[in-house]
Amino acid sequence: MLMILLCISSISYAQKTITGQLTDAATGAVLPSVTVGVKGSNKGAFTDAGGRYSLQAAATDSLVFSMIGFVTQTVLVGNRDKVNIQLESSNKVLNQVVVVGYGTQQKKDVTGSVGIVPMKNIKDLPVAGIDQALSGQIAGIQVNTSNGIPGGGPQVQVRGIGAVGAGSQPLYVVDGFPLSTTSVEVSNPMNAINPADIESMAVLKDASATAIYGSRGANGVVLITTKRGSSGKPTVQISASTGWQVVPQKGRPDLMNGQEFAQFWKELTEDKIRFEEHREPTDADIPEIYRNPAAIGKGTDWFEEVTRVAPMHEVNVSVSGGSDKTRTYISAGYLNQDGVMINTGYKRYSVRANVETMLSDKIKVGVNVAPSFATKTGSIRGEGRDEVFGIASPIEPAYLPDGSYNAFIQSPGTFGLPNPVMLLNETVNNAQNNRLIINGFGEYEIIKGLKFKSTFNVDWQSAKAEYFRPSTLGGVNTAPPSIPSGSVGNANIMNWLNENTLTYNWAAASGHNVTALLGYTVQQQKETYANFTGTNFPDDDIKTLNAAATLTGGTDKLEWALLSYLARVNYAYKDRYLVTATIRSDGSSRFGANNRWGTFPSLAVGWRISQEHFMLNAPVFSDLKIRASYGFTGNFNIGNYSYMSNIGTADYVLGGALAGGRVMNAFGNPNLGWEKMRELNVGLDVGLWKDRLYITADFYKRNTEDLLLQTEIPASSGFVSVTENRGDLENKGFEIGISSRNIETRLFSWNTNFNIAFNRNKVLALGRTNDPIYSGNSSEGNPTNITVIGRPLAMLYGYVFDGIYQNQAEVERGPAFPGAIPGNIRYKDINGDGQITPRQDFDIIGNPYPDFTWGMTNTLTYGSFDLRVLVVGSMGADRLHATNDYNGNIDGVFNVRKEIKDRWRSESQPGNGRIPTTNGTGRGRVMYRDVSSLTVEKNDYAWIKNITLGYTIPKKGFISSARIYASIQNAFLFTRYSGNPEVSNYLGKGGSGALVPGIDYSNYPVPRIFSLGTNLTF
Repeated sequence: MLMILLCISSISYAQKTITGQLTDAATGAVLPSVTVGVKGSNKGAFTDAGGRYSLQAAATDSLVFSMIGFVTQTVLVGNRDKVNIQLESSNKVLNQVVVVGYGTQQKKDVTGSVGIVPMKNIKDLPVAGIDQALSGQIAGIQVNTSNGIPGGGPQVQVRGIGAVGAGSQPLYVVDGFPLSTTSVEVSNPMNAINPADIESMAVLKDASATAIYGSRGANGVVLITTKRGSSGKPTVQISASTGWQVVPQKGRPDLMNGQEFAQFWKELTEDKIRFEEHREPTDADIPEIYRNPAAIGKGTDWFEEVTRVAPMHEVNVSVSGGSDKTRTYISAGYLNQDGVMINTGYKRYSVRANVETMLSDKIKVGVNVAPSFATKTGSIRGEGRDEVFGIASPIEPAYLPDGSYNAFIQSPGTFGLPNPVMLLNETVNNAQNNRLIINGFGEYEIIKGLKFKSTFNVDWQSAKAEYFRPSTLGGVNTAPPSIPSGSVGNANIMNWLNENTLTYNWAAASGHNVTALLGYTVQQQKETYANFTGTNFPDDDIKTLNAAATLTGGTDKLEWALLSYLARVNYAYKDRYLVTATIRSDGSSRFGANNRWGTFPSLAVGWRISQEHFMLNAPVFSDLKIRASYGFTGNFNIGNYSYMSNIGTADYVLGGALAGGRVMNAFGNPNLGWEKMRELNVGLDVGLWKDRLYITADFYKRNTEDLLLQTEIPASSGFVSVTENRGDLENKGFEIGISSRNIETRLFSWNTNFNIAFNRNKVLALGRTNDPIYSGNSSEGNPTNITVIGRPLAMLYGYVFDGIYQNQAEVERGPAFPGAIPGNIRYKDINGDGQITPRQDFDIIGNPYPDFTWGMTNTLTYGSFDLRVLVVGSMGADRLHATNDYNGNIDGVFNVRKEIKDRWRSESQPGNGRIPTTNGTGRGRVMYRDVSSLTVEKNDYAWIKNITLGYTIPKKGFISSARIYASIQNAFLFTRYSGNPEVSNYLGKGGSGALVPGIDYSNYPVPRIFSLGTNLTF
């Protein structure tokens, strides 16, 4: 059926074929997607990627050429068979169509804070998910690439952290379908959307723009529109790229090599004998392998052993075409990304079919079908110290002389660890995900200006994960063989949404213009899970769970539903005075019966001063608009049954035997309700010199009220905490976005997009008692972050470094911890009791939030060449480089940083003043590797994220356009920080999320990607 529709569009009805090419009169650049129509009829076509068009017309017909941002031209065909047109630019920015919730607006009419992603800036980026491409594009959108896991995704925040106990990621809406916040996608839920299929992206930032999404708009909304078909003959587009991923030298762990580690252990042993036995050591006191460090050489670089140069390939093919009534877009994509860590990788196969047709002058229907299939090899999250940190003894080789694995890595005094290379290669750790997203709609024009639209959307996901650890792998201090173990997990999610809206547009000759929207939506999601673990496998031959002697596990079912009513009115008078009023009411199954419904209103106004009569004598201003908005949104991203008293299993003794029972394991709260965000936004839009320079500035103040928090309750209740609406968090900031057409000639052009954002957050209230919240968990069991009223959320928390005790007199003068000796680390006595005590002498040691973030894209064209450079940056944040737990462990049980060789050894050998002695009690060594200001680093950076150089090949034969390009992703990083500056928190040690920011545990390396690609249009 789809192929028939494409063929229909190529049938000739008119007398002759008119062809031509559209270009920009100012720059000479070709103009794709220009509408070419026959005046007085519904015949038409769009220009392709090379600016060319073809349609049937008679000599007496007039052709109308129109495109947003350019002056419409009408030309008589006459005797010509070829009509080439140069379009003059109009106010490009003002007439740009912006996708907003449940509709579109011209940018000049927008009253809220909406950021538009320039798609031309991100089209060649080698990314698996479109969220990765948001980095540096819009003011106030912070994108942290915490790791380089194949197919992985970044952490995206809109205007700072707006939630604590609930989710803080933005809502993603694809073709009007708010995707589920729960995903079984193997790496990143946005990877199911092929970036090559995306037509436009917009980010709704303030409450006025996001209130139409009510209970899900508190953290911002990312609107994604996929490509649609065009009328005219079929257009085929092919894009392909291939690349290589390498781990940059900057940011790698700077650990000792074999010789340095042997020297460290030799000195450690010598110092210990001198300190404890008060004699000079001999060779007999030193383990034989450490006696002659020079003979060992460089040894084994485990980081080098587990990383590699990894290929990455992508191919996308699309066909677009149709008739005047039916338009079709079909695409298929393939992505294969090997990981820079061995035996890790990601593959995705995606297909999309978008079809729209006019059944009559009043009825329009359409359907989008987008299945995808993804697989993932390896499940490295970044917290696996054995694989990532390279802290195994560097003296031992990875392979034995016969070429087999050296299975257990241990040298005298060190922890025995599994061979990291063997661990990655022999562990079975695979996952796969199937996803199907369907959007169907029908639209009926009841009367002129009044339309009814009904949509039905489905998001179905199915995932499977398999794990098997063979007997050939040991554990920490446990040599193989071990007892094999394995697990299998399955998940299925079905999310459906039905939306019904009435839209009315009315315009009067007097200048009044009204657009009204009424809507009713219902959404439901059901989830089923099954997870089983098998142990005591007899051998490694059969890896399925049926071979396990012991099998444990279970299944689970979850569901939630959302019922909503919404309304919006947009009013404009003569393009001068603008008003937008929005209200949405949501009822969620996730909240208690006493507080299930939430209402989220907003109001925004705008004044286009540039349209006033008194501005006619100021032609320098092509636009001048003041905006202001105030409104409420919500957050419902909590557990499905948090308001209920949950029942769990508990064993007890009955008649001398163990019996199973049930017990209430969570305290219910029928009053649990919405987390609400209220926001004031004041904005200014300024266009100068026909929009050669366009500036957008916004000031906002946002309060998140009734925070969803786990608050302590009296122990007499039988529980320690309950989920409640307690607390208040404030975010306020200032954003500036600048778009500049610096130089525009027929041969050369230079455009710049720049944005900068300042955000400050502050805790105004907490739980019942307003006591501090401690979060995170160091290797010594102490918190890493603290949340207190009056300060930013989750500040870094620990000891305050105060040097090294140089002699016994300094120890005695104190303050000191019990058993302290010269050479131990010295911390400040915060509570003034004369001693150094864990937690009692902790203080705030860093702020994990930047003073400002910025991004800049420069695009230059010269003839057929184009160059694009994207730079992002951040200033003022602090990071706790928590790998000091391991690579700063001066007990010598792991490999350590090269810096450790500059430790304190005596008063005459004080070292660099940062590393303590290896002598003394374990207390001194433990305190050194605990959380302290010593391991807090400034996190200022500028990162050239992408450099792309392209060349457009002149048209040849049947190829409408062709372009080749070379790209470098994550090109150059400028920072004094010793790791990845965009690591925002960590997994596996005290949790992750809003309460544990600014912690770096050296995640999966972020690679530099070199790629070559081509874009072809037929």
